[in-house]
Amino acid sequence: MIHIEKLSLKNVGKYSWQTFIDNFLGTKETRTHILEKRRPKLARTYINSQIITPNVLPKLKGIALGKYFGMTGVDINELLTTSLNIENLVIEISVDIINSLPKNKLKTLLESYPVILNDFEEGGNLYHDENLNLVKLLIDQNIKPKQLFLVGSGLQMQDYPQLNIYKIYYDYWLVICATIREHILDNKQSLLDNISSYTPPNFCIVPTFKPRIHRLKILSYLDSINILDKCTWSMGYNHSNAVDRYQLSNNGQHLGNTEIMNQINLFLSNHTFPKSLPNAPYGTWESVVLHDMSIFNQYRYYLVAETYIGDELSSPLGGCGIVTEKTYKCFLTAAAPIIYGPPEMSRHLNTLGFKTLTEHLDISDYRSVGNFLNELSLTQTHEKDLIQHNFDLITNKDFLADQVAAPLNKIAELINSIRR
Repeated sequence: MIHIEKLSLKNVGKYSWQTFIDNFLGTKETRTHILEKRRPKLARTYINSQIITPNVLPKLKGIALGKYFGMTGVDINELLTTSLNIENLVIEISVDIINSLPKNKLKTLLESYPVILNDFEEGGNLYHDENLNLVKLLIDQNIKPKQLFLVGSGLQMQDYPQLNIYKIYYDYWLVICATIREHILDNKQSLLDNISSYTPPNFCIVPTFKPRIHRLKILSYLDSINILDKCTWSMGYNHSNAVDRYQLSNNGQHLGNTEIMNQINLFLSNHTFPKSLPNAPYGTWESVVLHDMSIFNQYRYYLVAETYIGDELSSPLGGCGIVTEKTYKCFLTAAAPIIYGPPEMSRHLNTLGFKTLTEHLDISDYRSVGNFLNELSLTQTHEKDLIQHNFDLITNKDFLADQVAAPLNKIAELINSIRR
């Protein structure tokens, strides 16, 4: 039996990202403290994933989750100085704890126990951002972990065997998006009936917020080929300095040639920003994470402009391409997905069981995606069967539980195989 226990936060003086134990043990009310300091308006709706805990626990193979320390977690000093006499103890921590722990305690922790290190929300990109370069930190501090399992939704994340680092894929945003609105799971059949009986009146919705260069490329291209005015779209450009900085945050190679920049500048000058979706103002975390049910089955297509294409950031652990809530909100609003993101993404979604329309495209190329959307605009096709299939799958509690159990079982499998 593998016993997974989280590290207590009482000696870590800052907000922490979440752990599996935070997400799937306890009740909604006992767990809202995790987000209250950072996102108080969202805390009550955000961590609702415990509704699938009864489906998750039977799928765990030889794993006990939080059996001894529960939601509180084990204190770092007790862990490092006391013999706990717990069989096959594995410690779960979140990524910001790496910088919060004294380096001597971090070294002892990582070299003494198998450790699960989570970056749920950013998909693994916090393992190598401006605040943390994990590989460099471990090398500089002469730390060779016993076994370090990096959890995230990074499609391009890699193992780093020199430091006993193993990548563990977890579709966090799939689970979060599908469980936020519990009434969708409770009223699933009526929503499927709506999809079956009603044809959406609108062509395509293109929701974007941060003006990352790749998003500006596709929006400006759609504008240049006269497709954007057929879509409902948004862009948070000129929203605030904090948001506008994303326009300049990509590597120089992504700024493209003069022709592309002229296209982007023309697009920015031709429209008033920030531009919001109807009845969906910016500025709240609810509007970022929650799918808008007012647009349910109102659009035939939904162009997903993911967070990264995948080569904007690089590290010894791989590229930065991830799948986020932006994609899964599409399935939950009953529209056919047009994917613009990491090249591995269509294949990944197909492997999960979802259906897409972009398998034949280079979905990392804005022109390829834009031209395909142009072709679709010339037809009245409604991909009803595809939309029903995706909605049925993403609202299946056993399917969601499988996505949670899979990374935990993979960790247990690796520990057992190494121990043998």
